[in-house]
Amino acid sequence: MGRLDGKRALISGTGGGIGRATALLCAREGAHVVGCDLHAATSDETVGLVRASGGRMADGVRRRSGGQPHRTPAPAAGCVVQDMAGPLPGRQQ
Repeated sequence: MGRLDGKRALISGTGGGIGRATALLCAREGAHVVGCDLHAATSDETVGLVRASGGRMADGVRRRSGGQPHRTPAPAAGCVVQDMAGPLPGRQQ
């Protein structure tokens, strides 16, 4: 039994780095991970890694062609939330 059994982990920046590592760790601990990243290919890689290890993960946010976010709703109760997204290269905050 994992420390996050029965919880959802909402994580941004799951396409690589700390966001990917956090998604893998939370899934290993039993959470259902809902992740997002602006880069679909790397986000899909993370989903594949989580699922290959026996975990559960859904990709929750993608940018549509018009730049508007497409969101998959997730329940707020029993959630772990971590924002690992950073600024895009070449853009100032």
